[in-house]
Amino acid sequence: MPPYPTDLDPDEQRLAQARLGELAEKFTEAGALRTPAWREVFQRTWRHPYIPIYYPDPGGRCLLSIDPQRRGEWLEAVYSDQTLLTKVVQVPLSPTLRPGTAPLLTSSSTLPSLVLLMLEELDVTDGHRVLEIGTGSGYNAALLCERLGSECVTSVDIDPELVELATERLAANGYTPTLAAVDGAGGYPPGAPYDRIIATCSVQAIPPAWLEQAAPDAVILVDVRGKIGGTLVRLSIDGDGRASGRFLPLGTGFMWLRHTMDFLPPP
Repeated sequence: MPPYPTDLDPDEQRLAQARLGELAEKFTEAGALRTPAWREVFQRTWRHPYIPIYYPDPGGRCLLSIDPQRRGEWLEAVYSDQTLLTKVVQVPLSPTLRPGTAPLLTSSSTLPSLVLLMLEELDVTDGHRVLEIGTGSGYNAALLCERLGSECVTSVDIDPELVELATERLAANGYTPTLAAVDGAGGYPPGAPYDRIIATCSVQAIPPAWLEQAAPDAVILVDVRGKIGGTLVRLSIDGDGRASGRFLPLGTGFMWLRHTMDFLPPP
């Protein structure tokens, strides 16, 4: 993946910090930020080290902009409430009907207001061990590390490149969570049991491994998706490993949990 700007000059840092403050106020008023702890974490955690941005070029492809003239555009987008593309791959089209390739989005950084709403719903407290399904850019893991400490955070992703990049980005900012390139449907047994499991991807049903790796009184937060759209579900685990909970009044549209690197959606 090409390089992208990660170091801000003093003026850019002041701008970014001001935008974080403005967003924190906006999210608090909207109810996405409800606790002082998460507001403080949000305001002291940079987003830009984790976010390259892809722009469409005239040919319809998605390319990473490294044009210095677009640096301001990049910074403005990073410190706004937007979902941003963070990885696009070229996939083959039909060799007989339409030869060639087309861009396919395989990773994104979710709009911060939704990220924070989910973290608030996760209801973590000091000492909780959290498993994140879908490392992506690493920004969500950074927020969790800032709140709980790196030793309490495990994050997995099917894409080895994303895990490698997230490891580098997190380490450069002082975070050392456990990261692994594995199928998220299997969770991560070496770190179990987990007090909280959060998925930044969509599933059609809760994978059994998540229930098996959840501690008593654990919470699982995930987007359960049908053919039309998804809805966040918050489940509590009882002492017998049974899950019950509620749908949150919030429609979502995360990418599917992938089991391979062939980029095909579930049947």
